[in-house]
Amino acid sequence: MLEEQADRTRPDGEPGMPDMEEFQAAYPRLTAGLAEVGDPQGDLSFEGGLQLILDGMELRLKAQATLAAGADQVSQAEGETAR
Repeated sequence: MLEEQADRTRPDGEPGMPDMEEFQAAYPRLTAGLAEVGDPQGDLSFEGGLQLILDGMELRLKAQATLAAGADQVSQAEGETAR
């Protein structure tokens, strides 16, 4: 069903349709990623989109781990100073 909806021709200005220039300006990385994977209904597109999601999750987890490690170091330093 979603593939059929994606294939339908839509009139310009239909409610809910994003302006492509605004979308591209708001999401430049996503736009670049979509340009690389090609056909929005192909296997390469699915795999590429999934990889984008996984890469983003990996970066977020690394950033959280870095923040947590920094917070632990501050707590340890404060504990040593209090002695």
